[in-house]
Parts: sequence; structure tokens; C-alpha cells
Amino acid sequence: MPFEVKEAKGRVYRCEVCGRLTTNPILYKTCCMNKPVVFCSQACARKWISAWMRNQEQLMRGRGARLRGPGTKLRAGML
Repeated sequence: MPFEVKEAKGRVYRCEVCGRLTTNPILYKTCCMNKPVVFCSQACARKWISAWMRNQEQLMRGRGARLRGPGTKLRAGML
């Protein structure tokens, strides 16, 4: 889950969602990204976080499908 970082002062940043320039950004960092993601408003942050959560859910579903992939057959004793 992304968490907010509070260390952006004095620089100009570009929003990851809408591309707007801002000097008072909202920064979020996730466990799988090395640098923070920049947003100009809470609305842009919510939009990006909801898309990120959807992608994470799809990745988890895909990993589960691969674990139960075509090479793993259940025997009658396992049922």
C-alpha cells in the first residue's frame, strides 16, 4: 500500500497523473518503487492509487493462476 512522504520543499515537480507543475506536491512511495510518485492534488493521488491497487490485485491473481497452472493436476486422494 502506498504511503505519503513529507519531504518536498522548494522544488518544482510535475504531477504523474495530469502533468501539471506544482511547488507544493503530494509524494507517495510504494514498496516496489525506488522513487516517490508526485501528485499535484488529492484527486490525482486517489486516481493513481486506485489504478495501482487494481494492478496489484491483477498481479496477485496472475501469480495464483500460475501456481495452479496446467502442470499441476489434483489426484483423487487430494480432493
